[in-house]
Amino acid sequence: LFRSGRGTRPHPTGAIPISWLIECFRVDHETGAVYWNERPAGHFSRAENMAVFNRMFAGTRADLSVYPTQRYRRIRVTFRGKKITISAHRVVFAIANGMWPSLDVDHIDRCRTNNRPSNLRDVSRSENMLNTAAHDSKLAAQRTAGHANSA
Repeated sequence: LFRSGRGTRPHPTGAIPISWLIECFRVDHETGAVYWNERPAGHFSRAENMAVFNRMFAGTRADLSVYPTQRYRRIRVTFRGKKITISAHRVVFAIANGMWPSLDVDHIDRCRTNNRPSNLRDVSRSENMLNTAAHDSKLAAQRTAGHANSA
């Protein structure tokens, strides 16, 4: 689900069929890297656009951009005439599992660029927040607060 100030609603990427993702991307399951496939004519308004795209990008990394403030890999793609940005970990999860994640995608090892399918899981926002270094630091501080040295 996509969170906004007004509650929850379906995540916008859920409108993209998994079959369309598979036509666009190949996931390296060992590294989690996402590569462009040779895209079919139906993805383009003109045949020459398809030829140029496939000549320039087929086989290259699709998940190169990393937002500095979040450090997540992102993919820019045009779907039904609209340019959209998708988190690479959501694409990897969807292709590996045959469905979009229903909630948040958690990086089990906490490394935001490790998008190996075995490192990703579909969790609630609260579960995802439990798997953070900040949460561990807060718990450690709470545990040691009552044990100050009184010498």
